[in-house]
Amino acid sequence: MNRNLLTQALIKFLAGILLIGLLVFLPAGSVAYWQGWLLMGVLFVPMFIAGIVMLVKSPDLLSKRLNAKEKESAQKTVVALSGLLFIISFVTAGLKGNPFYLVKSFLSDIPTGDSNKTIPLKTPVFKGICYDIILSVSTCI
Repeated sequence: MNRNLLTQALIKFLAGILLIGLLVFLPAGSVAYWQGWLLMGVLFVPMFIAGIVMLVKSPDLLSKRLNAKEKESAQKTVVALSGLLFIISFVTAGLKGNPFYLVKSFLSDIPTGDSNKTIPLKTPVFKGICYDIILSVSTCI
């Protein structure tokens, strides 16, 4: 077993877990989001098993998969666009089914330790109007 290949595979695997975790749980606003953990499990458990099988049975294939680079410009464009869709799909998965979740949390006041007190954000006068519109639209969806 090639130690460098194992190290490279583990680093990319752990980086993938970290990246997808950030893309899912940051928009969710919490790691207490069971659907996000289910998504991570469904995605990464089979990936881990496939990586172990390739490492044992066909290290050359694993090496080729880990170092895949496109040479044609058209293929590079396709890979870049699919990467963008990849990121968008995981961010929307973390929105908890509410596309206005991030906007509402951005426009809301900053909570303090005391549940009765908040620190108001210094935003334009129309904050209340925008918030009401977003709240009414998001409850209709």
